[in-house]
Amino acid sequence: MSRTYDVAILGGGVMGMFTARALAKRGAKVIIIEQYSLLNPFSASGGKSRSFRQDYLDPLYSTLAQQAGNEWDTFESELGLTALKRCGCLNLWDPKLNLAWVDSYAGRAANALAELKAEFSVREREELPSGFNCARGTLDVNGGVLQLGAIGSGLVSELRTLEIPYLENAAVDKIEVSNAGIEISVGLEKLSAAKLIIAAGRWAPEVLKKVTGIEVPELQLNLDRPLASMYCLPESPSPLLSELPVFACLDIGIYGHPMLVGATPGLKIGVFNPPNLGTEKIAPWSLELFLETFMPLYSKLKRVPVSDADLCCYDNTIDGDFIVGAISERVAVATGFCGTGYKFAPLIGRWMANFSAGLSEQAPERFSPWRFKKSKGDS
Repeated sequence: MSRTYDVAILGGGVMGMFTARALAKRGAKVIIIEQYSLLNPFSASGGKSRSFRQDYLDPLYSTLAQQAGNEWDTFESELGLTALKRCGCLNLWDPKLNLAWVDSYAGRAANALAELKAEFSVREREELPSGFNCARGTLDVNGGVLQLGAIGSGLVSELRTLEIPYLENAAVDKIEVSNAGIEISVGLEKLSAAKLIIAAGRWAPEVLKKVTGIEVPELQLNLDRPLASMYCLPESPSPLLSELPVFACLDIGIYGHPMLVGATPGLKIGVFNPPNLGTEKIAPWSLELFLETFMPLYSKLKRVPVSDADLCCYDNTIDGDFIVGAISERVAVATGFCGTGYKFAPLIGRWMANFSAGLSEQAPERFSPWRFKKSKGDS
């Protein structure tokens, strides 16, 4: 196997694989280097489901989510699989939250979707899906749930079809950047590449510490997990749990995914600390209180904890924005996705491929890694 490449990608998760796929389809010679295994349980890519929604209150993210939705459609068409189950995403509101509709996430999401010109509806209590006991909700019609098993299998199959080599259980010891190119030390081996993409998730700051020859930013990530996450199990075979939309009550940190038949054991529901929604801070509710108050039909179902990668791990940045962009002419990084990055993966893969090819359409300047202070590393 040749050890000289156009682009080396550190990280074999969904971001790295979408980047490799985009590059290989353009004729680039690419290799993926993964410290564990592809789709391993330490990364989001090893999970079962992630939500897809466009109802971000920040216009930049809502616009990018809409673009990412188009990328998922193309991916599905090219591979002949269902990656995104467009069951809708329903944001809930009720006076019991002690928030006026206009101040709630659901109310503001309706305005955001209208500005985006996305398809949505505001539904009153009697129009909500069976089992929801709320006064009102905003349904993002094109929202839904990403089926990570199908996506991962499809991407691994693409690596083989496109003959993209990958190294697993490969710990990178040193990355030397010079005018001549990049040399990557992996154990006793050395690989050479013209460009380097660091798509190593929450490990990206540690990878950057191994880079010599250029100045690098000192990335700061704060790792977090949901406060609790459970599967509500069906008492008997029933389509009800699989026919629900993705749902959320983000004012109190609640999110939920429908059951994916053959992939997940039941209805997934979790709670997290809601970050910077711009409303008066409300303490997260417990899962038990939320279910009893707003989804009583499901409150008595047996529950089991969600575990491993499906539990989610948030690599939060200090300003709440992604970190995607160039560090130098030869090196770029994609990380800091604040628990919401998976849905943007095909779009981010395209940006990283464009960086490698020197094309102009890349990540927004707002995501630049250089908004963080420079490291005093070897330059």
